[in-house]
Amino acid sequence: LESVPKKIVFHALLRPIKYWARNRCIYGNVSGFFGGISWSLLVAKICAMYPKKPLTFLIEQFFNLYANWDWKTPVMIKDIQLPPEELMNDPDLQ
Repeated sequence: LESVPKKIVFHALLRPIKYWARNRCIYGNVSGFFGGISWSLLVAKICAMYPKKPLTFLIEQFFNLYANWDWKTPVMIKDIQLPPEELMNDPDLQ
């Protein structure tokens, strides 16, 4: 949740998304679908991408983004940051 600028907006967006997924029977790891953590990560990405937009916009963008997502590509909230070159070449850390 550290990457989410407004926690209250995150929770406000997560609630209808989980409700939508449950009503369509596509919620739950046991069934082979995304569970709570997975839905939370998808929602967190939207919140991080559009920190100042209203909830209705975020809901629309959630469905637009993930309807067209290339699922071979991982969903990342932030880019991976590699350590400085000195740390990568330190033999004690390898």
